[in-house]
Amino acid sequence: MEHTATILTKEDILKANDIQIITFPVPEWNGEINLKEMNAYERDLFEEMIMGNEDSMKNLRVCVLTMCICDAEGNRFFDEKSIEELNKKSSLVVIKIFDKCKEINHILQAPAQREAQVEDAEKNLGNDQDASFNGEQL
Repeated sequence: MEHTATILTKEDILKANDIQIITFPVPEWNGEINLKEMNAYERDLFEEMIMGNEDSMKNLRVCVLTMCICDAEGNRFFDEKSIEELNKKSSLVVIKIFDKCKEINHILQAPAQREAQVEDAEKNLGNDQDASFNGEQL
């Protein structure tokens, strides 16, 4: 028997909750933070930033943090005006958070690693269309 996929409507697409949010421990800050996948607009901003000019690379990690640290609903805590303040935080903590952001957003990775993660995510979604991500699956 052939499986027929449901054709989604515009409303189905727009109401789909497809942004992964994970809780990430930051003991150096005495707690946990929420990190999210970038939405399409944020991803475009990020890619524009890293391709735009050479100076943008000096704030790369903190810029990614401003796009990914959020509340439980996915609302960003920081914006571009926060970069200077976040640059004053411990580089070791920033790097640890940045590495997790890279992982959940599939950015700045070797193509083979990125392809494997995307394939894993597709398999997980294929098994349960309503499945929510957790930080360990990616």
